[in-house]
Amino acid sequence: MAVLSDVDIEQALERNDLGIEPFIQKNLTPNGYDLSIDEVYLRTTDEHIKEGVAIIPPLTWFAISTKEFVKMGPLSCGFVPVMPEKGSWQASARSMPGFMGRLPLDVLMPVINKWRSRLVIGSVRLSLNIWNKHRKHCIMNGPGRIRTSVV
Repeated sequence: MAVLSDVDIEQALERNDLGIEPFIQKNLTPNGYDLSIDEVYLRTTDEHIKEGVAIIPPLTWFAISTKEFVKMGPLSCGFVPVMPEKGSWQASARSMPGFMGRLPLDVLMPVINKWRSRLVIGSVRLSLNIWNKHRKHCIMNGPGRIRTSVV
């Protein structure tokens, strides 16, 4: 399974095998595309934060959605790892071949985290790695990863 390079991603976009809207050239990296945070949802307060800064306290379940609308081709899948500025939570999302939509990530801030994490709405913090291989490789979960079901 090979991660697509920036050149591969541009070629896939030209062939319509992949879609990223809005596409911003400077967000293209040598091994993926940097996505922006559009919204953070805090379950404990039922709060949808769509601008400014989301402050995530310890032991909080929250969800992140991307600004970009992503379309995966029939043999493409994506992986988005997320790390905070401060704190110890980690999350990831995988998209399956044929996925279309804004990528959702759900996260539980662990009890061992003594800091509140800050997520700036609109910031480019989510790195989308895209690979092209067989479908079975797109559904594996790595150790300690949160698998987000994408409908």
